[in-house]
Amino acid sequence: MPRRRSSARTNRHRHIVSVFAAAAVLGALAGSATSTRETVDAAEPALAPMALPRDRVPTTPLKPPSGASTADPGKKLAEALTSVPDGGARLSVAAIGLYGGHREARDAAYAKYNDRSTYDAASIIKVNLLAALLLQAQDEKRQLTRKERSHAKAMIQNSDNGSAGVLWRAIGRADGLNAANKRLGLVSTVGGHGNRWGLTQTTAKDQLTLLRAVFGATETGPASSSASSGGLNQASRAYIQKLMGRIAQDQIWGVSAAADSGWALKNGWLPRITTGLWDINSIGRVTADGRHYLIAVLSDGNASMSKGISLVEDAAKAAVSALQSQRPKPWSLTALEAHSLSGAKHGPATAPPRPPAVRRRGRPPAVPPSPLGCRRHRTCCSEGGAPSGVEAGHALHRWSALRARRAGSTRGDRGACCGCSR
Repeated sequence: MPRRRSSARTNRHRHIVSVFAAAAVLGALAGSATSTRETVDAAEPALAPMALPRDRVPTTPLKPPSGASTADPGKKLAEALTSVPDGGARLSVAAIGLYGGHREARDAAYAKYNDRSTYDAASIIKVNLLAALLLQAQDEKRQLTRKERSHAKAMIQNSDNGSAGVLWRAIGRADGLNAANKRLGLVSTVGGHGNRWGLTQTTAKDQLTLLRAVFGATETGPASSSASSGGLNQASRAYIQKLMGRIAQDQIWGVSAAADSGWALKNGWLPRITTGLWDINSIGRVTADGRHYLIAVLSDGNASMSKGISLVEDAAKAAVSALQSQRPKPWSLTALEAHSLSGAKHGPATAPPRPPAVRRRGRPPAVPPSPLGCRRHRTCCSEGGAPSGVEAGHALHRWSALRARRAGSTRGDRGACCGCSR
């Protein structure tokens, strides 16, 4: 019996030891697993950046325009005018360069010289007069009459003073002009007393504002077909532009001297009886080196008409030269655009590689749409629309054409190359 009791105690002891041993083993295994997991998590490399789709290829960094001077165009204009002989005459210049679209034109460089001084308008007021007449016609929701058009044509193209007098009275003289200028944004222009429309006082800054009201529809923003904003509508602007672009041959001088391919202008000249000196003015739009420029040049105190014309033309040339020094160069293209324009196949330097085509029985290879879009399947193929290049695109075109012929249709291959429906 004592021996059996000892044996039972021994078995119980062994059972307890085995339980503790098992617990220790499980704890060790759990600790090992935890440490292993922590080690794996700590040593796991960072995820590689995901490849962007072709239509989201990052653009090349934008750089500021190179080669353009940072000097103020007004200072360059003032420096250039110091070498222009004025003969004691007074001069005022305001000009702006229109570099393409409305966004660029809004931020275009502005060259000015004494642009807030007041001058006699002389015959350049005829553009302002016609703008006032057109605004009144817009308010009355009518077109100009045949007689009004005849006077307007003679007034602008031939600078006919008689026609200007008729239309001056038609708009209500100075009161009608001042009311129209309030809507057009001319803040320093005051109509002449009575019938003296030529003695209207104006500034180069105001005349540039008028030019932007006339030519701004196509240069600084979308044209409006209505007068809801209070300004000239598209038809009125086009009418003034047409007349200013058909000036009589003997009056093509002034700001047109700064143009090399196109102009639209109106000049003014007035001899002052009291002094014997001349007022010589010129306003308009000129095209030089493929760009448009709006220029207003006013002067008085010229010894003769010919000297005044030379002064105005030199000033216009200096203004365009000053603005050309600020002409921006185009921004860099995106990598995808540049590569497409070069005509080369898309490579790893410009776009991430496409996945290989997956062919299925009875179906065309999976071809994602071209990121540039197209109007015809061959255009897409030539721009790398198929994942394996031009050959795969042409093979797909042949497959869709064969399918169309079997179905008796001539339109079955439309857009099949790239999935484009355009």
